[in-house]
Amino acid sequence: MCRVEGMSSRTLANLLIDKYNILIKDLSTKLGFEGRQYIRIAIKGREENEFLLKALEEIGEEKNRIDPMDIGGVMSYNLEC
Repeated sequence: MCRVEGMSSRTLANLLIDKYNILIKDLSTKLGFEGRQYIRIAIKGREENEFLLKALEEIGEEKNRIDPMDIGGVMSYNLEC
């Protein structure tokens, strides 16, 4: 389980499935999380792990190219696992 900062867990989950065909679980709507931004990730092997890491890096790079005023002044996101 990882906490997402700088974007919603739903946004991150949607980006990963739409652009990379990576399915993660958005936990923000689950009972007990009270709208906090958490995801669950399950990786099977080294190749899948490396693919996920590359996708997360690319999402971070894309986010850094967006005008910070368009995203509430947040320039990056962070995962705490």
